[in-house]
Amino acid sequence: MNAVTGWKALFADETTENEKKEDADLPLPVLHQGDRCQILETKIQSLHTKPPAPFTEGTLIAAMKNAASLVDDPQLKQILRESAGLGTEATRAGIIETLFKRQMLARKKHHIQATPLAQELIAGLPDMLTHPGMTALWEQSLEDIAQGKMSLAVFMQKQAQWLQHLVERGKAQPLPLTLPKTPDCPHCGGRMRQRQGKTSPFWGCVNYPACKGMLNDKATQSRKARRANQQK
Repeated sequence: MNAVTGWKALFADETTENEKKEDADLPLPVLHQGDRCQILETKIQSLHTKPPAPFTEGTLIAAMKNAASLVDDPQLKQILRESAGLGTEATRAGIIETLFKRQMLARKKHHIQATPLAQELIAGLPDMLTHPGMTALWEQSLEDIAQGKMSLAVFMQKQAQWLQHLVERGKAQPLPLTLPKTPDCPHCGGRMRQRQGKTSPFWGCVNYPACKGMLNDKATQSRKARRANQQK
């Protein structure tokens, strides 16, 4: 039975005599630097770059697990590979669900999309906070603590100093955000925030405790449905 040479066909000089005979009929000739080749045919094709496929919940979890592919630095890439990416098997689904609750993600049929609020937040934050390489740096610091190369107190002190720097920088730099539409407070007319009650979610005034205005979540949804029907 004849063996299939596969990629070895590119290295004819390193093959045996029998392999050279088998390679004689292959479409790839032996080439050397400086050789001149005759062009038999050329084609010009007009193509368009396709955007990446939208995430589903499954592919988003896979992207979090394989976050190393989004990092260029070899050392950080290796750390992310060893730490299994962003989050853990037990926390990734919860992270995504939290983003839905905070209206950073929205579902469109079977796909997941970042909301305008999330896009504005990412655009306004420093790159170091949004880059997956930051997770790798934290993982490396935790590994240094485990090996006794750094104390937890020193790590926390550095984190506190860094966060203080980011907060001061954030105060000096405005961050315009387009907040999602919420119902008006029936008492003061201000914005309301969805909160989780003991049995069901409800809307509470953002001015609490000065204003204790509340709305039932089901009543709010019914009101939205009526408005949508009136606009049709």
